[in-house]
Amino acid sequence: MSTSAQKKLSVLITEAGTFLGTELARAYLAEDTIVYGVSNTTLPGDLLINHNFTLLELDLSQPLPAYLPSFDLIFDFSILKNSKINLFSQMPAVPQQTENIISQLQDNTKLFIFSKIATNEDLYDYLTRSGSSLKRKLKLVLVGDLYGPAVKEQEGNELTNIIFQAIKSDKIILEDEGLRLIYPAYVTDVTESIIQIAKEPKDKEIYRFVSDQAKTSLTVSYELQDIARLVLGKELGLFFSGPQKQITHEPEIMVTADVIKKTDLREGLNKTLEYFNNNEQIEHPKKIPLANYHHPNPPTQREEQKPPHVTKRLPVFTLAYNFKARNVIAILIMLFLLTVTKTVLDFYLGATSLKAAKSQLESGDFKAARQKASNSQKSFHAAANKTIFIKSLNTLANSLETGSTAALYFTDGAEAFSKSIYDITQPGSTATQDKDAVSASFQKATSLSAYASAKLNSVSISPLNSSIEIAKKEFTDLSRLSQSAYELSNLLDDLTGASGSKKTYLVLLQNNTELRPGGGFIGNYATVEFNQGKLGDITVDDIYNIDGQLKEKIEPPKELKDKLGTTQLYLRDSNWSPDNTLNSQTERDLFKKETGKSVDGVITLDLSFVQEILESSGPIRLEDYKEDISAKNLFEKGEYYSEIGFFPGSTQKKDFFGALSKALIAKVLQTEKEDKNATSQIALIKAVRNALHGKHMMLSFDDPNLATYVATHGWNQPLPPLTFNPADDSFETRDFLTISEANLGANKVNRFIERKISYDMTIGRDADLVAKLKISYTNNSQADTWPGGKYTNFLRVYVPANSGLLEVRNGDVTDIKTVATQIQGFLTSFSTFVEVPIKSTKEIELTYRIPKNIKLETNPTYHVYFSKQPGTESDPLTFIFNLPQYLQIRSINGSEEVTGKQNVKTETDLEVDRQFTIEVKKN
Repeated sequence: MSTSAQKKLSVLITEAGTFLGTELARAYLAEDTIVYGVSNTTLPGDLLINHNFTLLELDLSQPLPAYLPSFDLIFDFSILKNSKINLFSQMPAVPQQTENIISQLQDNTKLFIFSKIATNEDLYDYLTRSGSSLKRKLKLVLVGDLYGPAVKEQEGNELTNIIFQAIKSDKIILEDEGLRLIYPAYVTDVTESIIQIAKEPKDKEIYRFVSDQAKTSLTVSYELQDIARLVLGKELGLFFSGPQKQITHEPEIMVTADVIKKTDLREGLNKTLEYFNNNEQIEHPKKIPLANYHHPNPPTQREEQKPPHVTKRLPVFTLAYNFKARNVIAILIMLFLLTVTKTVLDFYLGATSLKAAKSQLESGDFKAARQKASNSQKSFHAAANKTIFIKSLNTLANSLETGSTAALYFTDGAEAFSKSIYDITQPGSTATQDKDAVSASFQKATSLSAYASAKLNSVSISPLNSSIEIAKKEFTDLSRLSQSAYELSNLLDDLTGASGSKKTYLVLLQNNTELRPGGGFIGNYATVEFNQGKLGDITVDDIYNIDGQLKEKIEPPKELKDKLGTTQLYLRDSNWSPDNTLNSQTERDLFKKETGKSVDGVITLDLSFVQEILESSGPIRLEDYKEDISAKNLFEKGEYYSEIGFFPGSTQKKDFFGALSKALIAKVLQTEKEDKNATSQIALIKAVRNALHGKHMMLSFDDPNLATYVATHGWNQPLPPLTFNPADDSFETRDFLTISEANLGANKVNRFIERKISYDMTIGRDADLVAKLKISYTNNSQADTWPGGKYTNFLRVYVPANSGLLEVRNGDVTDIKTVATQIQGFLTSFSTFVEVPIKSTKEIELTYRIPKNIKLETNPTYHVYFSKQPGTESDPLTFIFNLPQYLQIRSINGSEEVTGKQNVKTETDLEVDRQFTIEVKKN
């Protein structure tokens, strides 16, 4: 951030896409405050284009990243958005993102957590359970039924339900004889009060925001009847749902309101309906039968007020006038055709220029890319001006113009970033880049491209829909790439020791065609040095050269010893754990024992990552071998030059991978001051992003900033993940599965293995959990000769702790004693060998009981986390979920498309980790 920006108040708003989140953001922006928003829904354009607003692409179920600025205030609307409280004094579920924000709250930050007015006040004690110091920083805000201009129907409270019935229909249908209590909270009363108490906090723990005394839904409906006549010009009928019945009055919450202004209900409703009427959102649907409803008895007979009847006198046209009009009409038609032609041309030129800008950017010609993006922006701006009265075309043009602007910002950031890489990698180069400006460019590109993509969701023009979908994808990809570039640019100083320190990193190259729990057999290593922000020495060597120097006797895992005859644990076998945080520590220790050198971090990558770089950069010529190495022939050439005739101590492997590594590094770092070769930087950012998400690259650092950043993104790959504790069933019933394989056949057969995974979860009569895991292996090796052959797989399956194995089927073997069970922290592992001969398919099936039940009365949610193994590809995953007769599905991952079903089958893959959150309900 700039120096001036740092002096401003800085606030973070979670769920910024909610009604209150959006209005609070607007209120703070009006006071020239720096506002950061997190939202998984589309935000209004006035927020995204405001220079003081930044949309953060964060998963708040993970800890806050270290690169974020310090916030003076955090407003968390997670509980308010997700709470299903309808009765007095209920306790809501506290989502993981709220727990994470609390756990990382800084001393100088005030946190305001919002919930519904009916929330049990014990929630505050629960939120501050970690210590009294938290009470000085955390306030609980209980909010009534929010309403006001631009309120969203999804707000989901009783008041908005009645308001939108009035807007969309000619009747209001009331539940529970109209006796439900409403606590009106007018939105500006709430936002102004929030800002005031944040400036001048009182010595209070809990605030309550309502604008008027509690009223029944029937009383509110009578008010709406009167206002609708005057504002909407229509008569509303009032009806009760179903036959008349006896209703117990719900207790009224005695509220001492903390709002600084109280808008009268009638005034607030009047403003709300006027807003929707002026924005032409009032509908007059056809009448529907009312057999299932009955009328309330109004206290007084109200006189109907009809809107005034307006008539206009039509002009009388003469023959002479018609003759002149024909000439005028002809001219107007010509002008219209010319305008249409020019508009079509503007769209075409804009699209062509934007496509060319992308191509020039990928080729590294920043000057040409900037010019093309600017031309595109101007063309779409012209198209927007000409289509101002055609809503869909105008939205399309404005969205494309915004996307072009994002491309301009990204080009500026990419050029500056490329020069930063040049400064780091070239001896004698002096850093000249404004790093704040680089970050700001990527930040703007992120938010603008996300906004452009979101706006395109509202555009549907039949002949253009396929092109619109392509544009949406391009802008989404640009937003993600910009976010990754922004994050990386902020980490460069820490990564390269720019503050004056020296950094040395151990890089391990894993061959995932010989799969191991941590990703693959470690065949090569490299050390990369940085000194005061400058790239130093890079060395690449064969792992056997340093393994041979190990003097200390370290016992290897039993399975390695039994199958491979290994009598010593070396660095090449150090990734035996499925938990990379444990592996990285073992790798550091062994590297120091073998070489006497310490490192500041470990970077683990596999051949799939190398293959993606080659896919992006194109073939690389290795002159010593007279070969062009490409993504297609990488594995074959690597195996041929590295393994044929190889023996420990041979230089063949070192020479081949050394040559390939040096050639790759040279191409990645090929950045000229004239901006001619930036392809490698952009391609590298994409490849690194994909590799980190797909676990083809894993990171571990000593530097606190880097370590925190990596941990918050899960790129150090602990088991289980930091953000998912399988034993924490406080607010949902959690399930977990990861499959870990070790190829102990001394071959590269994993390149020929197809793996399919099926997970069948059955919920029993008592809401208990029984899982059936089936893994199908197909070995496509055609001969028992290297690099293929039999797949000798040491399989470990990790599930929630204390799970009990019920049945096993390993091919023809059904003896449960062939599977070893072990408890490790929050997990239990089932382990056994699975051998798959060439040209065959073999299945292993494990059935086990998880010692948990879904809490149907308090937290009726099942949440399963599938963690992929590092080094594996996009293995197909089938997830089947079965419920007993008395239960049905309410939602899956927030979607209600399968509501009411008792069985669901989902086909996906394990390209990345997958999660399913299933809420159930009784029939």
